[in-house]
Amino acid sequence: MPPLKSILVMAERSSDAQAALQKAFVIARHFDARIELVACDAEQAWTARLPTRADEGLEARAARDLDSRRYLDALRSTVLADDLQIQAGADCEGPLHEGLSRRVRAAGHQLVVKRLPRREGRRRPALTPADWQVIRACPVPIMLTRGRPWRPLPRFVANVDDGAPGEVVEVARYLAEGCHGDFEVVHANTNAGGNGTAATPGRDAAPALAAVAPSHEIDVVVLRACGHGPEQDAARIALTEKIVEQLDCDVLLMPRARPH
Repeated sequence: MPPLKSILVMAERSSDAQAALQKAFVIARHFDARIELVACDAEQAWTARLPTRADEGLEARAARDLDSRRYLDALRSTVLADDLQIQAGADCEGPLHEGLSRRVRAAGHQLVVKRLPRREGRRRPALTPADWQVIRACPVPIMLTRGRPWRPLPRFVANVDDGAPGEVVEVARYLAEGCHGDFEVVHANTNAGGNGTAATPGRDAAPALAAVAPSHEIDVVVLRACGHGPEQDAARIALTEKIVEQLDCDVLLMPRARPH
């Protein structure tokens, strides 16, 4: 993983964006990184896209930008940190997953932080199709957080399978060392019928990770969410969703590995 010097925080009004900012703040303090806040409401991205008249479109966009700026400034004010650079960026243009990817590449961010919705006994998956669009398009690791504070010595667990595990382990170790935390590895097999120690699709993910530590003692699970080929991709998605839904910890999803 390149030196972590820039973090993008997805500020979504539909979720508690302050929790994402607070988690980015903790990481930035350890790595002396800057933070950029970006308004990432999917419906906002297309506001004023199809105006009946050009002048009406410009007015609508200006109003949207002003509203987003006020929202981000208010969010920024919740963190008192004169020693850290926290800035509010412009809205993403076009579809969220495309605009976010462009912003990450253009600004040179090495990490994206996104707030996961609170657990409210719902039956729908924690990760929506829109979330998966962002995850698949994001060119850098993306951290999904529920806002639970890390322990003083946070525990990072790399959940690896047979597909290019080196980068997952490398990133987990890098973050653990930078945050003065603990680091461990769980070897998984996301192929159906495999002999790995972690869960395969259709089985619980929590017991495999609990073999390393109780779930309340795991602060971050690092894994690759997407694979190459339909079977590997489906298996990794299933495992990712189980971990997100079953464990009350942060989940760091690595971008799709480049084929060898």
